[in-house]
Amino acid sequence: MDNGKSANLEKENSDEEQDSLANLHEDKSFLRTLTRNQRYSLTRRIQAEYDRNQKRNKRSTLPSAWTESQDDPTEYFSRTHPVKQQDMVLEETHDCRHNIRFENEGERKWRKATVLPPRTGNVRFSDLGELDMGFVQTAAILNIDSILISLKERPLKIRKPAFCSEGNLFEIDQNTLINLDRHKLGAPLRHVPLLIDLLCQCADELANTPGIFRTCHSKNTMTDLKSKLVSLYQDDPAYFDHEVREILDEEAYRNPRIKGGLLKEILSCFPEPLCIRSFSPGFEAVGKLKDLNSQLELLNMLFLTLPSVNQHILRRILKLFKTISENEEMNKMSSKNIGVCLAPTLFMDKSSKPSKLSSTEIGLKMQSLSLALEIMIEYHQVITFVPKSIVNQLRQYKTDKSKLQSKGLWNLLPWKKQKDFHGDSIQKLITESSKLVVPVAAGENMSHRTVLLIIEDEKRIQYKTVPYSFDEKNSVKDMMKTVLGRHSKNSLFIEREGNLLEERNVPKSANLMAVFSENRGADFVLRTMPLNFVSDAL
Repeated sequence: MDNGKSANLEKENSDEEQDSLANLHEDKSFLRTLTRNQRYSLTRRIQAEYDRNQKRNKRSTLPSAWTESQDDPTEYFSRTHPVKQQDMVLEETHDCRHNIRFENEGERKWRKATVLPPRTGNVRFSDLGELDMGFVQTAAILNIDSILISLKERPLKIRKPAFCSEGNLFEIDQNTLINLDRHKLGAPLRHVPLLIDLLCQCADELANTPGIFRTCHSKNTMTDLKSKLVSLYQDDPAYFDHEVREILDEEAYRNPRIKGGLLKEILSCFPEPLCIRSFSPGFEAVGKLKDLNSQLELLNMLFLTLPSVNQHILRRILKLFKTISENEEMNKMSSKNIGVCLAPTLFMDKSSKPSKLSSTEIGLKMQSLSLALEIMIEYHQVITFVPKSIVNQLRQYKTDKSKLQSKGLWNLLPWKKQKDFHGDSIQKLITESSKLVVPVAAGENMSHRTVLLIIEDEKRIQYKTVPYSFDEKNSVKDMMKTVLGRHSKNSLFIEREGNLLEERNVPKSANLMAVFSENRGADFVLRTMPLNFVSDAL
């Protein structure tokens, strides 16, 4: 019965993937943003899906529209099995590599890396909205495919992650857990489950404990702790977060090894591992790449392709692992040791079927996954950035898809022709102009070297015009200090719409003139947050 359900789910996922590919191919504005290697990857993925369905006798022929070459005529479709056509990709993709500066650190295996930001600032995965991240993930998948093609590997299979919305704390999936915490805490902006966040806050204790994650803990003590937490989640007390803290602070559970074991237990009990089981071939391919830049590029693309909740949790625990590895002399746990201990937890789940691989093949697979996790720990900040090239593709996609219209006052008012304007419309003009001042100023005043900022706080919305002729060296932080004063520390600078699909959270270190000139059709918002606001994504 279970086999039948899994087979039906696989067919359903394959159909959804194929339909999404069809939509992408019909979207000409999307195709115009793709590089040569990305087009090869998209073509190869579509061909593979149709070959797979042809074997199931669902569709017998490939539509002629997909056989048309976009730029470079090739005989890409001439062979029967596209997975054997790796030689068609004549060059590796270098478009999505970050501009990184490496610093030598003596005898350390991994050098310290700094991502050099463009003038508009680096873009993290958490800075973009859901629609924009959807585009980023599509571009990332195509880049993953191009890398796998160069390694003569099969394309990455995209499948729906396993989920379980019913059960106790140690049985439900990541999305259900975070939604449960948001409801209990009244915190819709929370991105990391409360229990994981609290355990990661014990970084100093864990970092000073020898053999953390490696040594065994008391099974009875762990069972008692889990049962108390499960009961607490079921009882739903008024001060939920305080109750969780009190349980973790009880004398019987203060041992850092117990907290480390609890974190490992939570991560291993998810129905779908954080790094998604179907993505494992991509992570395994990291070991086949020879240079560090290529490895970071592939890991960066894989991270960006993960679901949003997985990304936030993974970034949080990778930061914890990095802190532990920096205290290697104290705890004897280097990033390599952590990779060996936790790679099975993050890449594989307990419900996996017995592997048909030999013991040697399983050993090589785990070695590759451990290496991937080791690099992710050492360069956890690098893999969370969206490459500038993909951000440029996203801006080009929005600009091609809908040309930015002039936001003149006349075009925005209800009347369309000049004859519709009469004396009685003057009062209406005054009323409507108060509503339309934001888009008018944002679109038109740029030519007058000024920009209108929308200032949003909990109580009201204000508008303030600032000179566009800021000094070339001025940053977003300088402008926020000028406009908001002491409130600037607890505020966000938002680039809204324009040539993006949604909002972008602009880093305070970005150059102000570059941000304004990059997206002239956008509205710029200063959003002041409540004083008690704490983002667990930072």
